[in-house]
Amino acid sequence: MTELYFNELEALLSFGVFAAVAVIFLRTTPDNLRRREAWCRHKWAGLLLTLPAVLRCVPLALPVSPEFLAPWLLPLAVVLPILCFFHIDAYAARGLALWLIVAAYGQIHTAFDCRIPGATAVTVVCWLGGIAGIWLSAKPYLLRDALRRAAARRTARLVGGGFAGVLAVTSLYVLIMTILAGGSSI
Repeated sequence: MTELYFNELEALLSFGVFAAVAVIFLRTTPDNLRRREAWCRHKWAGLLLTLPAVLRCVPLALPVSPEFLAPWLLPLAVVLPILCFFHIDAYAARGLALWLIVAAYGQIHTAFDCRIPGATAVTVVCWLGGIAGIWLSAKPYLLRDALRRAAARRTARLVGGGFAGVLAVTSLYVLIMTILAGGSSI
């Protein structure tokens, strides 16, 4: 049995996050819209999304960081998300945006590193997810607006849930194919 490395763990967590977002979109109705809107600003959800994403960035940042900064990366990766808990608005939306960006980078890298079949399709899906993450990080209120549209229109609910579902399935596919390939090198 393959030991889970960073990339496999990231794909597993990405599957869970994107599947949860898909369910949130698909089950958004006018009756529960107020709770969905509140979720976008939820500080604990933001911390739970941000902390593992930032910790995942530490081994990726080590090779390109100046030597004096390298010993500080791990402590900063723990302290900064906690400080953001107290000072950042729309923390869950921003945490989801960060997760989208980090997952896109990691899964594209894993797809080509492990030479999984369909790496090109994985790349396109991850690019779209990464672009959505960049877009959402710039304007986190747009997640709330997307949920409002999902509550008002079935089509918007299906598009939002479907996009998150495709990201979840892609993450699961990367996880399975990476394990079958014998694990990643990072």
